[in-house]
Amino acid sequence: MASFYDLTIPVLIRVLRTEESLLRKAEEYSKNTGTPIEELLTARLAPDMFSLSKQVGVTVLFARRTSHLLAELGEWSLEENYSIIAGVLKVLADIKPEAIDGKEFETLSFTIGQKTTTAKAIDW
Repeated sequence: MASFYDLTIPVLIRVLRTEESLLRKAEEYSKNTGTPIEELLTARLAPDMFSLSKQVGVTVLFARRTSHLLAELGEWSLEENYSIIAGVLKVLADIKPEAIDGKEFETLSFTIGQKTTTAKAIDW
């Protein structure tokens, strides 16, 4: 019987490496065809799916948090906290007001496993 480690950490590693490979293939395709990389990063296989970029982001967040909790790694170091904050600040700095304004009453939902959380953006 497989251990819990075998069912988690190697799976997360494999998923992240697969996503990294897909991003490299998208980058290569973009260079070879002239297709803007942003077009590939925002692509969806189906209308109800997240874009490629958001799927990668969700996987990274899930893998990072899950592995941290399962391994009981304790608190993040000062450097890790700075790194996390810097990454989020960069994302926030790139968001233009027009991307947010007027969306106060849109319904946002996020699903992890079988649990879906839904709320109006203003309440989120």
